[in-house]
Amino acid sequence: MWPETPKDSLILSVFTGCLPGIIYNIEKWRQIQCNYGVCLWDSAENNIPIKTCEDQKSYLECKFWFGEIFQLLPIWWLRGILEKITYILSDPLALIFALADYIICPISPAPLSGACKLVKGIAITAQIFVDIQALFDTNNWKVQGDMCEVYFDRLDELEGEGDEED
Repeated sequence: MWPETPKDSLILSVFTGCLPGIIYNIEKWRQIQCNYGVCLWDSAENNIPIKTCEDQKSYLECKFWFGEIFQLLPIWWLRGILEKITYILSDPLALIFALADYIICPISPAPLSGACKLVKGIAITAQIFVDIQALFDTNNWKVQGDMCEVYFDRLDELEGEGDEED
C-alpha cells in the first residue's frame, strides 16, 4: 500500500524533504540495531544461539529496506482497497459517507449535486482535522517500544558494576 504520509517511508521522506520523517525512519533503523544488542545480551542469559539473533536482525533489516521498496510499487493498491472496505464496514459514519460518495452521488440528478458536494466537503474537512491533529501529536513521531532505552540501561548497569569494583 502506498504510504499515507512521507513519515511512513524513508524513501518518500528523503524525496519530499520531510525532516521529521527522515529522523523517524533513521530511528526505526537504530531500533533494529539496539534490538540486536538486547537479543545478544539475552541470548547469553537464556542459552539462545547467537544465530537466532543474527537471523532476527537480518529479517528486520530485510523488512526495513525491501518493505520500503515494495511499499512504493503500485501492486499494493488492492490492499488499500480492501483496507478501505474494512474501514467502511466497521464505522457507521464512514459507511454513510461511502454510500453517498460512491453510490448515490454518481447517479443522482442535478438537484442533489449540491448535497453531494456538501457531503464530500464534510468528509474532506474531517480528514484535514485528523491530519492536523496527527501533526501535533508528538507521540506519533516516536518509535514505540524503545529497544535502545533497554539496551543503554543495561550498559549503564554494567558500567555501574564496573565502577563499584574499582
